[in-house]
Amino acid sequence: HGGGVLDFSKANMAVPWVGCGPPHASGPHRYIFLIHPQTGADPAASLVEALGERGGKKAAVAAKAAGLGEAVGVGVFEAEWDESVDALHKGIGFLPPPQYRSPKQVEEARL
Repeated sequence: HGGGVLDFSKANMAVPWVGCGPPHASGPHRYIFLIHPQTGADPAASLVEALGERGGKKAAVAAKAAGLGEAVGVGVFEAEWDESVDALHKGIGFLPPPQYRSPKQVEEARL
């Protein structure tokens, strides 16, 4: 920070990346990455506690509570379901609610 280059080799992720996994027929999902400077002790444990497992959390509120400054970088993109998402769901042990299951997930749930 300050020099225009962010050194991610010394960074900690509060929630590890597993990939995009929007369920079937659920429309586009937004994914947001916030990058905050870290000037003191490693805040990863308090961020993990505040953020829990996955999405739907107020990351900026958690970052402020952990003593991090304003975000210095952000990345945003949208993704929608495609057939590759089924393998990701299976890999993390996630089965969407019935109305958001893909045809393959519906078939596998019957077996």
